[in-house]
Amino acid sequence: MRTLRRPWAWANAHEDRIRAVTAVLAAALPILFLLAALVQAAPFVDDVPLDSREGDDWVSYKLFAHSVYRDGLSMPVMAGAYGAQEGTVHGFLYIYFVAGVFAVFGENSSFVYVVQSALIGAAASLVHLGWRRVLSPLAALAVLLGAALLAFADIYRSIGFRLLSENLFVFLLAATFAAYVEAHWRRSAWLATGAGILLGLAVLSRTNFLVAGLCLLAAAAAYARIRAAGVAIPAMLGIGFAVGMLPLPLRELAATGAPDLILLKPNPGDLYPPPTGSIGELVEHYVRRVLFTIGFTTAQEPGYRWRPHWLLLWSGALAWLIWRVRRPRLDPPETFALLVIVTYLGPVIALSYPSNYGARMITVALPIVLGLAILGFDRWARGRDGVSRPGGG
Repeated sequence: MRTLRRPWAWANAHEDRIRAVTAVLAAALPILFLLAALVQAAPFVDDVPLDSREGDDWVSYKLFAHSVYRDGLSMPVMAGAYGAQEGTVHGFLYIYFVAGVFAVFGENSSFVYVVQSALIGAAASLVHLGWRRVLSPLAALAVLLGAALLAFADIYRSIGFRLLSENLFVFLLAATFAAYVEAHWRRSAWLATGAGILLGLAVLSRTNFLVAGLCLLAAAAAYARIRAAGVAIPAMLGIGFAVGMLPLPLRELAATGAPDLILLKPNPGDLYPPPTGSIGELVEHYVRRVLFTIGFTTAQEPGYRWRPHWLLLWSGALAWLIWRVRRPRLDPPETFALLVIVTYLGPVIALSYPSNYGARMITVALPIVLGLAILGFDRWARGRDGVSRPGGG
C-alpha cells in the first residue's frame, strides 16, 4: 500500500512541474491527433462516393451534407420534416458540420476525418479541464493521459475515419462537461450560458442524449437550491440550451413552414426491446449487455476483442461509488459523470444496441467516466500523504 501511495508523495513536492507538463500535453493533444490523421488520410481519397449503394450511416451523412453544401441550409434533399422518415440518421448537427468542412476544404470525406480527429484529441484535453479542480496534479495528469488513450484506442481507431456523428458528439460532450463544471465552480452566468448552448448542440449531434441533457439542467437547478446559490446558473443554462437547440426548428421552419421537433421523438427503428420469451432469456439478454459494456465484449459480439482497460475503468468507478456512499455530497464533475452513466449509458444498455459500429455510443462517454475511477484512488492516496489541494486551482 505504501508503494502505491509513493508517487503521490513525490508529486506533492513537484506540483508546479506536473501542472506545467500537463498544460503542455493538453495543448498538444489536438495537434498530435491532427498530425496522426494527416498521415493516415494521405493521399486524401474520398472513400464515400455519392452513388454508393451501402446502407451504412456514413453514406446518408454524405448525401445530406452534399445537399446542404450544394443546395442550401434547408437541406432540400430532405423535403419534409427531418426525422419524419424511418431510418433517418439522427446526427442532425453532424450533417452541417460535414457540410462546413466541405465548404472550407472541399467535398472530400478525408478532410472531414482530419478535422474530426483533431476534435477527438481536443475532447481528451477538455475532459481533463473538467476534472482538474477536484484532483491532485498527478491525478489530473493521469486523467489527461487516460482520456487520450481512450480517445485514441476506442474512438479514433474505431470510428475516427468514418462519417459518424459520435466524432462530433464526443467533442461537444467534453466541451459541455468542462463548461458546465466551470460555470458551477465560478458561479458564472456567462459560462452557464455557454454550457447550455454546448449542451443543446450536443443533443442535436446525438438526439439520444436528450434525456441526459434535460437531467443535467434539472441537476443544476437542484444544485443551486441545495447550496442556496441563486437561480442565475440554472436559468442561463436553460436559456443557452434553448439557443443551442435552435438550428433544428429553424431548419424545419425553412423546409416545411413549421418549426417541428419530430426528430426528438423516439424512433422505434432505433430501439431494441428485450426478449419476452422467459425470465431466463431476459436475464441473459441484459447480462450480456452489461458484460459487453464493462469490457467483456465477446459476451455480445464474438468477433470483438475484449477490452481489459474498460474493466479497470469500471472497477475504479465502482470503488469511487463505495467510497462516496459515506460522503454523499457530490461535486459538479461527479454529478455530471454520474448522470451520464445513469441517463445516457443506462438507456443505451437497456434499449439500444451497445455494440453498434464499434461500441460508438459507449466509448464517447468513457473518458468522462474515467475521472470517477481516478478520483476515488486519488482521494485514497492523498488521505495518507497529506496532499489536499486540487490540481487545477
